Amino acid sequence: MNTSRLLAAIQILKDGQSFLFENLQLQIIGNIVSVRGWTTTVFIENLTREKAVEELTITKEDYKNLLISYPLLAEIVKEKVPTYSLNYDTGKSGIRICEEESGKIIWNINLK
Repeated sequence: MNTSRLLAAIQILKDGQSFLFENLQLQIIGNIVSVRGWTTTVFIENLTREKAVEELTITKEDYKNLLISYPLLAEIVKEKVPTYSLNYDTGKSGIRICEEESGKIIWNINLK
């Protein structure tokens, strides 16, 4: 991502809007930075809790790597508390599968 696009993205985040960085959607809400990842599972009925936890872990790792890659972004969110969620893209909207806050996973849908 070039510098001008990064600066525009940071301004969007500061304005409270969400922005897609690579495969993560970020949004700043007060003192929280919402980090949304997306499952790679095509049919949600094939998704298991185990797979969802693996993908949520990947979301968290991708966020850490994103902050390493973009120090300007890291500076903006350094005082924010991250919350992580794994979502399913329906094509028209997203369904939140689970989220993690303070190390605890909260399930939003029932999985096998």
